[in-house]
Amino acid sequence: MSVNTQVATKSRKLNDFVPRPYQRNILKEIGEGKRRILCIWPRRAGKDLFAINYAIRRGFEEPGNYVFVYKNFQSGRRILWDGITKEGKKFVDYFPKELVIKKNATQLKVTMRTRDGRESQFFIVGADTFNTSLIGTSAKMLVFSEFATHDPSAYYYSLPIIAETEGTIIIISTPRGHNHLYRTYEMALKSDEWAVEHLTVEDTKHIAEKELAYLKEETAPDLFRQEYYCDFNCGIVGAYYATLVEQMKEEKRFTDMPWDRERPVYTSWDIARNEQNSIVFWQKEGKWINVIDSFEDKQKGLEYYAKVINHKPFTYGRHFLPHDIRVKEWGDDITRLEKAEKLLEAPCEVVPRSNIQDGIEKVRSIFPRLRISKHCVQLVRALENYRQEYDEQKGVYKNNPRHDWSSHYADAVRYMAISAEGATSERTIEEKRKAYEEVVHGRHATQAFLSQGMISNPYSRLYR
Repeated sequence: MSVNTQVATKSRKLNDFVPRPYQRNILKEIGEGKRRILCIWPRRAGKDLFAINYAIRRGFEEPGNYVFVYKNFQSGRRILWDGITKEGKKFVDYFPKELVIKKNATQLKVTMRTRDGRESQFFIVGADTFNTSLIGTSAKMLVFSEFATHDPSAYYYSLPIIAETEGTIIIISTPRGHNHLYRTYEMALKSDEWAVEHLTVEDTKHIAEKELAYLKEETAPDLFRQEYYCDFNCGIVGAYYATLVEQMKEEKRFTDMPWDRERPVYTSWDIARNEQNSIVFWQKEGKWINVIDSFEDKQKGLEYYAKVINHKPFTYGRHFLPHDIRVKEWGDDITRLEKAEKLLEAPCEVVPRSNIQDGIEKVRSIFPRLRISKHCVQLVRALENYRQEYDEQKGVYKNNPRHDWSSHYADAVRYMAISAEGATSERTIEEKRKAYEEVVHGRHATQAFLSQGMISNPYSRLYR
């Protein structure tokens, strides 16, 4: 459906927003029926102001929910709800006063009357809480702002929402290396369903040459090309492992990595109360550390993760858990460690608390002998994207990691690197004995059968 940028109410246009010249081509593509929009635009190119004003016009014509997805709820408040133009006008003041039914500054929601007297709602959610804030929502439009910084799961889980309403997805972002935004960009270029625009500051000319020269002088070269020339090939500035992951791929160490039944499997966990919980499954084979599986979910209890682990066919050597496993759950008299020891069918060991930078260096040191199963796609993407926190006020990178969707798998790998030296590549006699019982009699074969002579175990002579 064509949506005029100058839609009028009874006596005037909706508001005084005028799209910038380089934004008109995307509006034309939308008007011609495109429902998948990808804008790779430079920093300060008016991405969010453009998105909210297009949504206002679309929402005036078509009743529905118009959802703006940011890295987290706080980012949405700062960028969109509290956003102000260089002329001093608040972004949310572009909603025509005579059409606004209600504004909720707590929920970051605006309810607006449509042309035919019905309602449209506009609200902000965080990609980090998509399980509760996005899934189950009906949406006419989803806008993913700075998509390169998101947990990509939010986008993938949103696709059925838009399919059901035959709605529109708009992705607006600046690059962050060859991550999920780059893969979406490559896919969109090959699809007739997508309208794609990839612009540089030379195309937009939204920053004066004198100011751009100053920015170039004050900004690291890779960061400058990434932010203002939308260069995907600069890598992820400040990334800890991106170069090492690329080397691993070139050396074909991101490959088929079958489970070796003759060796114990270890797990390393990262646990967060209300965030992603990540588990890495690995084995040692001589000098190699082989990651054979990975698992991630959120807002589930220890019982759930124990069931997932115990259901897998592996014979475990040990479970390496983070130091905060020692805390008690609300309403429980025992710690999470004590609960894990009851639920898991192998010994649990708490990884000693250590300096994060030391742990990162430990991961870097094991990377040349690290092999990862090609099925662990999300794990590898997390390692590619794990990076330093950027101080926007000072224009420098901090010495600590940025906390985002990639942090949890990266922390689990860090715990693996710390624990790897104490792990063995061979099964103990007891592990071999248990493995035999499980293969022949099932996981719940008991020692009583052996002691009563009801089954024969080739390893039993080792216990005489």
